[in-house]
Amino acid sequence: MNSKIRTAVLALLALAVVGILPASSQEKGGEPPSLLTDQHKAMAAWAGDFETTGKMWMEPGADAVEFKSSAKRVSSFGGLFVRETYEVKDGPFPHQGEITWGYSPTTKKVQFMHVVSVDPTLRIFEGEWDGKSKKIEIKCTYKMSWEGKDITAHQRNELEVESADKQTLTVFTRYEGIEGAVDEIKEAEINYTRKK
Repeated sequence: MNSKIRTAVLALLALAVVGILPASSQEKGGEPPSLLTDQHKAMAAWAGDFETTGKMWMEPGADAVEFKSSAKRVSSFGGLFVRETYEVKDGPFPHQGEITWGYSPTTKKVQFMHVVSVDPTLRIFEGEWDGKSKKIEIKCTYKMSWEGKDITAHQRNELEVESADKQTLTVFTRYEGIEGAVDEIKEAEINYTRKK
């Protein structure tokens, strides 16, 4: 059998398989079951445009520095993820960032991926949430370099969900590799309010 005939036969087999699959799924009761959980549906309700106000603590014991920004959240892939883009233009740490929220029914974990324009590190957090609780806690450990020192950061974020229109994200971090830094410190607090 030459290569042209073999290719044609394989193409016909592939088309036959593709044609069979939808028919067999219909015979078993129509469309496949939804992947959406109650947690996905609750997160999808966060989609929209938000005003954000925040506070940052640049070092332990220092006064908080306040800032304002905005965020846009979009429900994606049929409600499986919520993607957020934001930009902080004022304050001590101007930057752009992207956040993706998700939930794994397999591990029962909330997932949170964060990238910012001032750091090449992709941060992936996980935590627990039953979908009914008003607070989600997620954690991540990552390496970074600061003033020539290698540092390990243990970050813990808490999202308090007052409603789909109002949430507060608080960032706590404990650093290894910085002299005197032993305890977890509160670094930021961001309040989300849906634009009207």
